[in-house]
Amino acid sequence: MTKKILNNPWFYFVLSLVHQCLVILPGEFPKLFPDSGSYLTWFPHRTPLYPFLLSIFQTTRNMAIFQMLVFALSAVAFHLICRIVLEKIQQPRWGREVFIWIGSLYFATNFEMLQFAPVILTESLGISFFTFYFFSVLRWASSNHSTNYAPKLYFGLSFLFFPILLFMLRPSFILVPMAITFFYVLKSLQEKRYRIFSSILACLLVYIGTIEAYSFWNQKRIGHIGISDIPQHQIFANYMARGILKDEGAKSEASPGLKGFAQAYAEMDPKLRDSQYSLFEKWAELNPGKNLYTELVPVNKELLSKRPFAYVKASLKNLSSLIDGRASFNYYLIVDRDLPSKLYFWLQFALDNVFCVLWFTALIYFFATIRKRPLFSFENLIFLTVATQFMTIAILGYSELRRQSVGVASIQMLFVLIMWAHLTKNRLKPNIL
Repeated sequence: MTKKILNNPWFYFVLSLVHQCLVILPGEFPKLFPDSGSYLTWFPHRTPLYPFLLSIFQTTRNMAIFQMLVFALSAVAFHLICRIVLEKIQQPRWGREVFIWIGSLYFATNFEMLQFAPVILTESLGISFFTFYFFSVLRWASSNHSTNYAPKLYFGLSFLFFPILLFMLRPSFILVPMAITFFYVLKSLQEKRYRIFSSILACLLVYIGTIEAYSFWNQKRIGHIGISDIPQHQIFANYMARGILKDEGAKSEASPGLKGFAQAYAEMDPKLRDSQYSLFEKWAELNPGKNLYTELVPVNKELLSKRPFAYVKASLKNLSSLIDGRASFNYYLIVDRDLPSKLYFWLQFALDNVFCVLWFTALIYFFATIRKRPLFSFENLIFLTVATQFMTIAILGYSELRRQSVGVASIQMLFVLIMWAHLTKNRLKPNIL
């Protein structure tokens, strides 16, 4: 009876929904933050999908309920992902089943992810939509690419629909669909499946074209060609953190724009010098009537051309603060509530740190055995997915690093599961999809 329940994907939908209700509903619902307001209207630096969904559901309460239901559905998708992946590992059936159950239960009851369900931000849908996307990729890859309706449907979902959907939800997903698609472009070329190769490549070009078209259209909103203003902010923040803004701004060959930002930095309250937003406020005060991005974009280019390695160094520092094995951080505070909530919080905190240890062990094992796997093994695809998201955040400069990494949290879990499944059978027999 227990096995039958644990093998039923819809058990995890119910478990996730009940868990969310027990944890979330006694607190503030829905959860609003200062950033939430920027989704309620057509705000300059937001991609349009989340504001569009909010306009459909009319109220933030309806939106939060929708997010809870979608997240519970993603628990079903993650169970099916675990089954597809782990059933390919040649180990005793009971061992595979245990790993599938552990992964599914951890996903459905993980506070690090479900805390975003009542929050009016994109994170909850980012987790859910990304899980649906990866499930679609797996279903297509497992279909032997026949001409039936289902493989065609999953092909369209995997290489067009979900990549564009994720990008329009949150720009921090920009490179992951490219990496996954390019993985299958090269794989199909290696296997001499030229028809599939050309189809996937065409989808990749459409995706890139969509980003370019959006970047040019977005110029009217944010004042420069780009998908968001956040990378411009974070490039500048990286140079501030390294002390380079002050050094470069003092040089005689510095442009007037760079000197203007250096002057604003010098006149700031020293307590606020860690914040680029405070710097921009001071700059606007000293330069009334000037457009921030008209000055900021060429200054960022100037700094990047003069000190490119300093930017790489700052990006690596960002990356080091991100890869700690955790999905996100405690964004929905329950530790301030009653005693059961505090006990639950510390239990989740302990599990989170156990996962951190398991994550690093899996990472070490992955690199130790990398030469034993074919280039296009599924294990490599999982690692590529997680690594690409991390590098997007570190190098392209999205702030609040842990919160941004939550999009691929489910695939982090999958990476840990599959590496530990290999570890427990003491031998590695990779499978290629």
